[in-house]
Amino acid sequence: MAAWLPWAQAADIVILNDGRTIQAEKTEIIGDRLRIEKPAGIIEVPRSSVLSIHPAAPPGLSPAPSAPATVYGDVTQQMNDRVRQEIQQSQTPSRH
Repeated sequence: MAAWLPWAQAADIVILNDGRTIQAEKTEIIGDRLRIEKPAGIIEVPRSSVLSIHPAAPPGLSPAPSAPATVYGDVTQQMNDRVRQEIQQSQTPSRH
């Protein structure tokens, strides 16, 4: 017997592995499938074909932009470390 587990609330955006997006009024996980409810009807896709599910922004509102530190996280630190290392190497006399 398949379990009905709510996955997300109304107004979701489903992003598929192939890059397509589906706007859903409601989504539910049913076993290894994702049920997508739309005004025109219900479709089901394999969960393995779903990249992600995101809540849609309410009409008239756009999502708040993420701070660069949040978006890039460790990349900024890695780049800083690499630049420091390159500076140190350039200042070290080379032995021929």
